[in-house]
Amino acid sequence: MSDSRRGESYRHSRAASAARYPSGSGALTPHAPVAGPSIQIDENRYLVSDETPEAGDMLNHSCEPSCGLVGANVLVAMRDIEVGEDLTFGYATCDSSDYDEFECLCGEPSCRGVVTGLDWTKPELQAKYAGWFSPYLSRRIAASHCGETSATRSAPPVHADRMDLAGPPTTLRTRPLIYVDGVVDQGDLATATRLVLGCEEAVIGRLDSSSDNIVSKLSVSSMDRDNSCFFLDGDDVVGMLLIEKDPYEMVTGVDAYTLPWPGTREVRIEALRRGLEVARRHRQESGSSEWKARSGGYVADEAYASVMTELGMTPVRRFYRMQIESASPLIPDEAPALPPGVEMVPGAADDETRRIVYRIDRDAFSDHYGWADYPYDDWWEHMSASPSFTPDDWWLVTVEGEPAAICLLGEGRAQYNEGYVMVLGVLKAFRGRGLAQLALQRAFVHYRDLGRRATLLGVDATNTTGAVALYEKVGMAPVMIMEAYEHALLTPADPSPRPS
Repeated sequence: MSDSRRGESYRHSRAASAARYPSGSGALTPHAPVAGPSIQIDENRYLVSDETPEAGDMLNHSCEPSCGLVGANVLVAMRDIEVGEDLTFGYATCDSSDYDEFECLCGEPSCRGVVTGLDWTKPELQAKYAGWFSPYLSRRIAASHCGETSATRSAPPVHADRMDLAGPPTTLRTRPLIYVDGVVDQGDLATATRLVLGCEEAVIGRLDSSSDNIVSKLSVSSMDRDNSCFFLDGDDVVGMLLIEKDPYEMVTGVDAYTLPWPGTREVRIEALRRGLEVARRHRQESGSSEWKARSGGYVADEAYASVMTELGMTPVRRFYRMQIESASPLIPDEAPALPPGVEMVPGAADDETRRIVYRIDRDAFSDHYGWADYPYDDWWEHMSASPSFTPDDWWLVTVEGEPAAICLLGEGRAQYNEGYVMVLGVLKAFRGRGLAQLALQRAFVHYRDLGRRATLLGVDATNTTGAVALYEKVGMAPVMIMEAYEHALLTPADPSPRPS
């Protein structure tokens, strides 16, 4: 966290960590005053470090900070940081009480001399740190500009200077994401992360995507790097448009993020409109009238749903994220024994095994929404794009020596102390034998024994295989609902779509 962060001047010699604030080992206290490294996360609520702070608890204040908040307690770089430079952030982006006021000695030309719990109310700081305030202070800022007095209003964090826009800001411009040797620039990765996580915090009140998710999305070759871009209002990045071109499913994926949300509705409309224009070009290039555009989000994000509907998109599918907590009594004490003739082969280190897994993944889901006959090389690139990818926890299930099912575990949610079942598929000829339930229960035990809080997976809520009922049977329950929207991209020359 901070230096001696509570009550002392800035310039002390401190160790600093780039990753976490606070370290996650601390406790939540509901009142001030607070002793020791801490961060305010709500009205009279603070996260406080343990008696022995970790390196990640020791970040100082600066009036020209190098790092900024994403959500309540995650820091990312706001700009390029030189080797040996202090990692700092602005305490005005989280503090609203007088529990930590002090003379600032940061030495920056813009140093305001004294740091107080009311700095967040200054218009010049609200403009300077727009998009970097904690969710708690974002709500207070929005409320103060709307004439409200409640400090804990439950509305999403919205910055007032972006509310009630009659149209996109006149200074709105775009720039492409920067890639160096095929890898997204670290500064742009930090900016993309801030936008994605900030939008999640605004809608569901917490962070959801993992760093792996974001890196993977920006890294795959299907990303249309020529048309994906940031949106800037003046010099401030206020949005991002990510375009993915999938020639096998004949879909253009369009993801738009704008902050603060939902106060930047008109910027979101502009981003999505541009995405649909790109999708129409993809359709024209393909020569297929079947090409469509797809977007989506949390069902709870009614503001984005209204944007998609306004631009002619329609909801087509809902998806559940389901979970079972590792403390559930429905998880067996030990991994269930394998029935006679059934083997579970761990790992997929060799190409032959990977190709067997690929065939099962392709065939088991051939009648599912969104299926496409991807070539092996494209499939493998997608599956291995995550920085934490490891095939060690890919399980191939055989029956009497015949490949029958796969259960592919992933570490994409390890930062949230959760296990994740990426793919669970059983070939039609082997369904009804309990193989899916067997693999799931072994996955639950695996993650519980690793100390994970829970095991999660995603599922099409309307698929016809009975998957949702199976997951409920073994103790899983929906914890998140997402909805996909599509646009048919029809032109006047196209025939009217047939009723489904």
